[in-house]
Amino acid sequence: MTPERLLAEFRANAERLAAVVATAPGAPVPSCPDWLVSDLAEHVAMAYLHKVAAIRERTQPEWPPELGTVDPLVLLRDAYAELSALFEAHDPADPAWTWTDDQTVGFWIRRMAHETAVHRVDAEQAAGERTPVDPGLAADGVDEMLAVILPAVQRHWPDEVRKVLAGAAGEVVAIRTGGREWRLELSTGGVGFGPAGDPDATVEGEPESVLLWVWGRDPGPGVTVTGSGDAVTLARAALAVGSQ
Repeated sequence: MTPERLLAEFRANAERLAAVVATAPGAPVPSCPDWLVSDLAEHVAMAYLHKVAAIRERTQPEWPPELGTVDPLVLLRDAYAELSALFEAHDPADPAWTWTDDQTVGFWIRRMAHETAVHRVDAEQAAGERTPVDPGLAADGVDEMLAVILPAVQRHWPDEVRKVLAGAAGEVVAIRTGGREWRLELSTGGVGFGPAGDPDATVEGEPESVLLWVWGRDPGPGVTVTGSGDAVTLARAALAVGSQ
């Protein structure tokens, strides 16, 4: 997806998230059992402010950023306005600190578009109402998780990944959506990417459902899982190290 389209999706989902926070701040979030919608709003605001610092300072910011005692909805709206304005003021190729080799503002435009979309779904599920995720955005979000986030998680927290894969024995899981396929090879040494041959299991479906699956959310009936259930469980455990 182009940075322009990702930026448009970021803004649309942020506005929708704020609207849900305004109507159901005290609703429990099913995908984050310890959170209310107001806690979710605070988490997203912290993510936004962290990225503001990453772009402005070009060095790794402290986590979490200091928030004070501002109402979560006000905090979310203010943090969004600040980050949105910063995205608008920068070319996507401009430098910024990130936790990957892609040290650009464009990385954060993509990351925050997906962060916001997933947490918008979290808030809507809490409020008992759902609107669809754009299929193109959802497919790109699957790619981001499997081709960017999971490899980075392995570099930064290899012991955590190996811990959850202690029972793996080279199983291959294929994940398919939007006409694309990603393959994960699971072993005690970690996750390998792109092995050939027949997979031991497949996870496939519409982009939104597969996006929710890779992020550990309830995908509903839109995902079909075939093959080894143990292999799929191991894949989900590895993905969970890098998703929240």
